[in-house]
Amino acid sequence: MYAVPSVHRLLCAALISCVLVLVPASEAAASHTQVSILQDDLHLVYTSPPQATQTLQTLASLGVDWVKVSMIWGIVAPDAGSAHRPAFNATDPAAYSPAVWDRYDLIVRTAQSLGLKVYFQFAPPTPRWAFDRRFPARIGRRLGHAPAPSELEQFVTAVGRRYSGTYAGLPRVGVWGIWNEPNYPAWLQPTRRSLGHGRVEKTQPSLYRGIVNATWGGLQASGHGGDTILLGETANPGNETPLEFIRDVYCVSASGRQLSGASAVRVGCPSSRTPRARFVADNPGLFAASGWAHHPYGFDVAPNRRYHVSSFVTLENIGALHRTLNRILGSYRARPRGGIPVYVSEWGYRTNPPNPFYKTTLGEQQAWLDQGDYMMWRHSYVQSIAQFLLFDGPPLTRYPTGSRKRYFNFDTGLEFSGGGQKPSFASYRLPVWLPSQRHGRHVTVWGQLRTANHAALQSAAIEFRRSAHAGWSTIAHVQTTNPEGFFLTHTAIGAAGFLRVGATDARSGATDYSRTVRIG
Repeated sequence: MYAVPSVHRLLCAALISCVLVLVPASEAAASHTQVSILQDDLHLVYTSPPQATQTLQTLASLGVDWVKVSMIWGIVAPDAGSAHRPAFNATDPAAYSPAVWDRYDLIVRTAQSLGLKVYFQFAPPTPRWAFDRRFPARIGRRLGHAPAPSELEQFVTAVGRRYSGTYAGLPRVGVWGIWNEPNYPAWLQPTRRSLGHGRVEKTQPSLYRGIVNATWGGLQASGHGGDTILLGETANPGNETPLEFIRDVYCVSASGRQLSGASAVRVGCPSSRTPRARFVADNPGLFAASGWAHHPYGFDVAPNRRYHVSSFVTLENIGALHRTLNRILGSYRARPRGGIPVYVSEWGYRTNPPNPFYKTTLGEQQAWLDQGDYMMWRHSYVQSIAQFLLFDGPPLTRYPTGSRKRYFNFDTGLEFSGGGQKPSFASYRLPVWLPSQRHGRHVTVWGQLRTANHAALQSAAIEFRRSAHAGWSTIAHVQTTNPEGFFLTHTAIGAAGFLRVGATDARSGATDYSRTVRIG
């Protein structure tokens, strides 16, 4: 349970109406169970056990629900650099070297002890011996070379069996993502191949259908058929735009008609129209998965602003992704009731500092993360919001200062790579957003007690001060019992000043505060 912080009440009745409200976050279109995801592979997968443990402890203290982790095939597979497949049963987790699982075993065990849910995303590089033999190894980049579906299915089966909840005392993993950014050239290659006579096939859609079928089969075989299984993990700057990629994967045109003839061949679909029921039966994962995951980066643009590249799907126009998926599944008579859920599974803002080539300031990052949380909460079909990176990716010091290449790694973290927290670190625990920052009789205040005990009553105080030198006064109390600690209330603010939200954890006695919002 959260207790309201004890705050000295100023004699401000003429200025502000001090009210007590009980608000269960009940906006009709809102998502009451939207989960918070954070991913930072460098400090979970590619690190020491003590660092991974400390990172998970920090994520739990921030109120993260799901920790997203890349299940990297090339790390686990034996002889990953060899072109010759080793003789082993790839579906049996015991057939792999015990040491290759250690980092993942530590993550799932520690996460369970901290109340975090693990979300494994299958990701390249593919072992060289498991490359899709239809494409020579010299075609495309090694990182994302297309896998042979039969080999991928065996690997997924092994992972699923190990983290089934019944293997060697290990906890169960129940959330899965199918490949990373399959419409982006670096993560799935090759992107094209010649069909002769000037004809070219875009290969990513058909390759991804094979990856989905293989992963779906492996998860079914290992007892994870009822888990949360996410498709897509699509990127904005890709070889194909997110919406184009979705249509090509499902073999439909922009108007929603099934592709046939040359149009179908160009994206690896059957040249003659397959009966809808047959296509659904041949591609069960495309129609039975739990949702579509997307990475809606907007970079230097506020989340409510349209990105200057019209083909990007950002938070501002994420409804286009939802509508496209629903139209496609509807054309196959396979749309679930309420439509297919959308998961924001990777997102954030690169900041200056440290990156001089981006415009987003630390203050803008802090505010825009809160605004994005609010925007996605308003959509019942959006099931998650994500923060990509706890720590900024380190600069590549082999490149000179002032070089763009030096800042190749994402600097979207809540902390700087060399140490020190950004303002967004503290405010992440308690996001707050005011759709209008003007004073008045009915000022809307939205927020989330992200670190709250979700099984108990959660409370917070809305505080106000008229100037930067004045003391804070509690002007309203909020309580919510929804699972993720969201609240929405309206309160009267009679003049310009500053607002924040505070909540005290009865377990630790520590008080979290939101960022301070200027009221005009």
